[in-house]
Amino acid sequence: MIHTLFKPIIAFECASCGTTFGVNTRKNEINCPNCLIECKSSSEGFMAYNQVAQEEFQLVKEVFNEDELLTADDVAKIIRKSKRVAYEIMDEKDFPLIKIRRSKRVLKSDFFEWLRQSRFNT
Repeated sequence: MIHTLFKPIIAFECASCGTTFGVNTRKNEINCPNCLIECKSSSEGFMAYNQVAQEEFQLVKEVFNEDELLTADDVAKIIRKSKRVAYEIMDEKDFPLIKIRRSKRVLKSDFFEWLRQSRFNT
């Protein structure tokens, strides 16, 4: 089940490079993520958090050549353990974790490589 949380988003447009971006902040001025020049807010509104997260997940997938991103639910199903155990495993120091805001993901190929390596380290 996907829960939709609505977060207040302040829209900014950089006068220097033309980048437009939204930030969950109460500030009226913030530095552009592209050129680091200070920008003033242009508008505000609300964006569904799961929509923001999906856009970020898609960007990560594109960077990693469409390698599938696994969630804690996916990891739990693969190892046939509970979601709580999956999260504990994902918090281990040597686990190839990708954090996107508060979400935890792992590339499928990295996860199976980690499993192979873990088999020899126990």
